[in-house]
Amino acid sequence: MEEIYPGIFMITEKRLLSLVTPPSNLYVITGHDGIVFDGGYGTKKALQSFVKEYRELESSYKLKGKIFNIDRVLLSHSHPDHFAGLNGISKKLGLKILLTRQMADHISSAENYTHQYREENEGSISSGNILKKVLVKLLYSLADAFFIKLYGISFLSEFEIVNYDKLIYINDEPWQIIHTPGHCEDHIALYNEKTGVLFSGDNVMRSITTWLGPPRSDIGSYVKSMKTLLELPKLEIILSAHGSPVTNPRERLKEIIKHREDRTQEVLDIIKTAGNSGISAKNIIKKMYTKEEMFKRLSSRGWVSLTLKQLIDNRQIDLIKSKKDPIYVSR
Repeated sequence: MEEIYPGIFMITEKRLLSLVTPPSNLYVITGHDGIVFDGGYGTKKALQSFVKEYRELESSYKLKGKIFNIDRVLLSHSHPDHFAGLNGISKKLGLKILLTRQMADHISSAENYTHQYREENEGSISSGNILKKVLVKLLYSLADAFFIKLYGISFLSEFEIVNYDKLIYINDEPWQIIHTPGHCEDHIALYNEKTGVLFSGDNVMRSITTWLGPPRSDIGSYVKSMKTLLELPKLEIILSAHGSPVTNPRERLKEIIKHREDRTQEVLDIIKTAGNSGISAKNIIKKMYTKEEMFKRLSSRGWVSLTLKQLIDNRQIDLIKSKKDPIYVSR
């Protein structure tokens, strides 16, 4: 636990599996009407660790004669490393759960949650023989069970709805809930104009770029969200869901925007170089990363597919279907 800004404490939950589940930051804004931002993991170990540090913080405030009153927890977005712990935190600490309507629609039931990740694969399920359909659905069920166990996911039945782009009051100060889709369609940031403090969730991190991939991410929305944050009147510090605080917020936002624009141009240039014969997504990735960079090859599939979709939508390239891999050709 660390006080990373006056009255704001960062509690970091340890990772469960390296690369699959990175450490998540939960934030406690103390005071007479404070709040917890994000819910983290829902495993027994993660919840015990967070509650222990929270109680220690509460005790230290009371020993000093300071007011410590928190009755709310607000979610940044509906990915499992952020919402899985909400039920546990709510019950153990007596906190109301605050969600946007879009978040609630995604995580109020297992059916709603898993459906989000099925949309891009519905065609493969609906076509083919009966055996294939059964096998695909079985694999989905096994994957669902694994990830629900891994993250300690429980779905939400009791919560209060807050609206995008509205103000909530924390210790009598207005904080703006800003809709920042891109990494996830229901993503929000929480911003205090007076202090220049911004909770960015997964959208802005100090030294790494956020994950982007189908079916819930969008490159264009992400860049637009970054530009929206860059236009905020005051930015002193960005508090991320993973990693340490961003102390050069405007410079970092500009870096992220440029990085995405450069990556888009790189993909477009590779397609142009391929000429009329075109090139597959698989071969685009091979040209970007060497055989030794296997992890980068694997992790790039999501954002490359989103970039190709964006280029098609912008009428810069065409998709040519084939019996093997689809081919992309410059216009």
